[in-house]
Amino acid sequence: MKNCITLISCLILLVSYSASQEQTQTYSTSASQAYAELFGAGGLYSFNYDQRFTKTEKGIGFRAGFSLFGGSFFDDDGGESVGLVVILPVGLNFLVGGKGHYFETGLGATPVLATGGGGGVAGFAQLGYRYQPFQKQGFTFRANLTPIVGEGTGLLWFGLSGGFRW
Repeated sequence: MKNCITLISCLILLVSYSASQEQTQTYSTSASQAYAELFGAGGLYSFNYDQRFTKTEKGIGFRAGFSLFGGSFFDDDGGESVGLVVILPVGLNFLVGGKGHYFETGLGATPVLATGGGGGVAGFAQLGYRYQPFQKQGFTFRANLTPIVGEGTGLLWFGLSGGFRW
């Protein structure tokens, strides 16, 4: 009888310890968010989706977005044409920090597609601050230094964004 009580007590302790460890290490969401970015990797503006690869608040994740511009453009020969430009910023990012306040770093590429065959690809980096509610839904904010490099030129750029995390 004494061995049975000892065995049951050990099992209860083991199960409660496992449950407490699971609650502190795993979260119910993977910190998905949608946001609008002014300036940044998408040019003047972009609409983006961001998510962690694991069900945690920080660590590695990705972003993907789009931006559209229409109007008159000049080609390499000096001719003017009316068209549409599509900008698609995509990249990997990494968050370090906790309790809703994070340092964000990342690398990515921004393909630029234009009617009439124009376009190209620019590379970008991100270094900055991100606020996202800790383990719950709510408003998010990002402020990043975003250097952009493409086709023999570079630009020290920045981005500001606001959105919603779920």
